[in-house]
Amino acid sequence: MTFNRSLFFTVVGLLFAVLFIPLFVTNSLFFPYITGKNFAFRIIVELASLAWIMLILRDKSYRPKLNGLSIAVLIFAIIVGVADIFSSNPLKSFISNFERMEGWITIAHLALYFFLLTAVLRSWDFWKRLFQTSVAVSAIVCIQGFMQFADPTAQSGPRIYASFGNATYLAVYMLFHIFITLILLARHLKNRKENTKSLWSSKYWYTDFAVYIYLILMVLQTIILFLTATRGSILGLIGGLFLTGIVVAITEKEHKILRKISIGIIIVIFAIVGTFFLVKNTSFVKNNVTLGRLASISATDNTTKARFMIWNMAWDGVISSPKHFVIGWGQESFNYLFAAYYNPGMYGQEQWFDRAHDIVFDWLTAAGVLGLLSYLSIFVMTLYGIWRKSNFSSLEKGLLTGLLAGYFFHNLFVFDNITSYILFFMILAYVNSFNKKIDEPIHNAQKKEGKEINLSFQYAGMILAGIAFVVVFYQYDYKPITANLDLIKSLTQTQIVSANSSSNNVYTEENVNDFKEALSLNTIGLYETREQLLDVAVKSVGSNSDNAVKKDLVTLAESELSKQLKETPNDVRYYVLGGNFLQNLGDYKNAGMLLTKAKQLSPNKQSLLFAYGSNQFALKQYTDALATFKKAYELDKSFTEAKNLYALVALYVGQEDITNSLLGPGPIMDPRFLAAYKETKHYDLMMAYLEKTVASNPRDIQGQVSLAAGYVAIGNRTKAVATLQFSKTLTVDKGIQSQIDSFIKDIQAGKNPFESTTTAQ
Repeated sequence: MTFNRSLFFTVVGLLFAVLFIPLFVTNSLFFPYITGKNFAFRIIVELASLAWIMLILRDKSYRPKLNGLSIAVLIFAIIVGVADIFSSNPLKSFISNFERMEGWITIAHLALYFFLLTAVLRSWDFWKRLFQTSVAVSAIVCIQGFMQFADPTAQSGPRIYASFGNATYLAVYMLFHIFITLILLARHLKNRKENTKSLWSSKYWYTDFAVYIYLILMVLQTIILFLTATRGSILGLIGGLFLTGIVVAITEKEHKILRKISIGIIIVIFAIVGTFFLVKNTSFVKNNVTLGRLASISATDNTTKARFMIWNMAWDGVISSPKHFVIGWGQESFNYLFAAYYNPGMYGQEQWFDRAHDIVFDWLTAAGVLGLLSYLSIFVMTLYGIWRKSNFSSLEKGLLTGLLAGYFFHNLFVFDNITSYILFFMILAYVNSFNKKIDEPIHNAQKKEGKEINLSFQYAGMILAGIAFVVVFYQYDYKPITANLDLIKSLTQTQIVSANSSSNNVYTEENVNDFKEALSLNTIGLYETREQLLDVAVKSVGSNSDNAVKKDLVTLAESELSKQLKETPNDVRYYVLGGNFLQNLGDYKNAGMLLTKAKQLSPNKQSLLFAYGSNQFALKQYTDALATFKKAYELDKSFTEAKNLYALVALYVGQEDITNSLLGPGPIMDPRFLAAYKETKHYDLMMAYLEKTVASNPRDIQGQVSLAAGYVAIGNRTKAVATLQFSKTLTVDKGIQSQIDSFIKDIQAGKNPFESTTTAQ
């Protein structure tokens, strides 16, 4: 085998290896379902690119051919790169974080992946094997999905996610593979027709096991898609197949049977959709996870309302300035927009959205109008390639069109992940790899070598390519993976067993050093490492860790928080996290400074105002605290928690009229109000609360003891003793009975045993 052929098959082998990435779950890494897949993809593409560069230095025929689609992909990557340079956070826009692993670096790798596929896979034989390999991997994923479905303990909810960690990611993966399997089946039937002169005339057509395998795989893939209960993907599949049926029914002139099948599919889809609407309110539909989710789709559905609010916020952010309108906010910067244009009606949703959950608004906010148009141009040029620059059969044209439509519809409600990106760019490359001579290889690496370039130029180019590979691998693969592993180690507590055999999880100096090592690498995940450090530092204070370790963790956390705020001075998230961190340490004054800045950056976010108001309350700024909670309530009066907190603070500061106007005369059956009643000496409400609690569950020992404590607080020791004597009869536990006897003796002696002890253990 010549060196050129070795390079060629190295590239091909690595491109096939990409298809196995969906199976990667690296439990040793932070975000195991995300990071392993992304690092694997990057490393494989980098290795393939190195071999490809060496190949094109030796043979010009392997150089990429620019056409409408490849230019569209290139322009898209360039525009996104420019948007990221001028981003609100250029570093994060470029390298992303462990949770998402996107950023411009992923877009660049995807563009390289597209050009690699286009350059080396230029015959149907190669694409057939590539698609078959991908479908085979999807079959393994299906098995994982069925095993998970059969074992509910392996799931974190009713929706399966296999090796993806997210049901939506699995759903779009299956959506792609249903259509890819159909393309393989269409090609198989086309080739059989060419060999037998008729699609169905072969005497032994019913023994064609390939047809059965493809059909079985499609059934399995469809079932798994259904079990993910992902509405966008399911509707995308239905819509994509419907569009395919229409396209084939209109364009297919030669094979009447295909037209009849297409019309049949259209009729079946109409029948399924119509039947669903007729039975959508039945118990059968409502009790099924998937059908119930589909039936719940409406303009008033909480998820739908949240999406509309996010999209409106996204639009407000885009039109906020000419810069944002033209090139957006940059990738991984949606959180800035989300904070600035927060809609108070989002109070019941996730409070830290980092995506618009709609592909149109995601690219509009990330890269502006230019980015969105360049992204949409990829679809336009792909469709142009399908319909004008190829001789795909009508069926394959319909399937590719339906796939693109289904995928785009799916992305109108979610966002891409690395596996959907890989499959999307693979389909783009497939369309781009063929021209009118669809079944003829543009070149044949197995038979001949191309014209070689000057030997000195080859060696120089290879050396430079090798150096570039080492730099990229070290900077964007090795360092991030090392930092990820260090982060995992820094979060791992050591179990210390004491003399009495009880054990405690504590942090040691190793945890501190692991944090320092992860932070020193200054790479992907830096911000997440700092967030985890803040959390660990607070936890360590309340743990049995050595005091020196506690001090080191807190000092390191304070130092890194200061760095973070300097690096991202307009990111509200870190002012909130920092404020909560300092409050947990009892530093209310400095916490208040950070929370004040957070309030300025996101003035309409109730959860932030809660933290700010709590800080004011802790600093005994009662009037200001009441005003803050009032504002939080008035932002959206349907927010029950905002109303309760406003009423609670009003009670603490002596504004009972506000509390009564909001919640009625009471007692308010909320433990926070019980504490407020006692502290503000509203003993009548306190006793009404306790008596109501006991009345609802008279055999609850804890409730009876709390009621006795209330009687002691108001000076009625006789009732307190009687209540405790009754509570003693509710248990046969000698230890609890002994503790109750101790309470009774203290009360009879004039003491208050509940000043430090409030529950029976």
